[in-house]
Amino acid sequence: MTIEGEENEDESRRKVYFDGAVNFKGSGIGAILVSESGQYYPVAAKFTFSCTNNMVKYEACILGLRLSLDMHVKDLQVIGNSDLLIHQVRGEWAMKNEKIIPIPKVDTYVDPIKIEIRDQPAHCAFVEAETDGKSWYIDIKVYLEKREYPEGITINQKRTIRKLANGFFLKKNVLYRRTSDLGLLRCVDSVKATRLIKEVHA
Repeated sequence: MTIEGEENEDESRRKVYFDGAVNFKGSGIGAILVSESGQYYPVAAKFTFSCTNNMVKYEACILGLRLSLDMHVKDLQVIGNSDLLIHQVRGEWAMKNEKIIPIPKVDTYVDPIKIEIRDQPAHCAFVEAETDGKSWYIDIKVYLEKREYPEGITINQKRTIRKLANGFFLKKNVLYRRTSDLGLLRCVDSVKATRLIKEVHA
């Protein structure tokens, strides 16, 4: 393991770079395996639990190692920008956090981790179609265009449409949803969503 910027020049090795970050939106990790021919194999994950910045660095390193195992890498150089993690793994710095101190092996049972390698990647590209044949956002779009509601709905349903419409933006007949960081996400129906997913996976 080496600190980023200090890797050696042995090109016969495969390299895996790792990093992780924590902010107010959550935690995420990523790793990139670089082959001898210069091909890049990225992998990333987002956590649904809270953790510290140091913890995500460890998880990112583990993610990179798992990726390397899946790719049957025999000779690996692990590169990151966490002095703490790298010096601890090398045994140069002491570990104080109980969550990352190695567990004593005497009279201790550790469940094995089963890793399965598939011959082919699995992809899910399924979008549920609207039951009435209309786009899921049609009521919001009509309200923003004409300030009209669907026929026969209740006062509470009208109030719900008004509240939902506050989070959307209509421009040139295209509906967008506002995000918390003031970005815009284009709204599409199930047919277009399915086509886009297939294009992305292709």
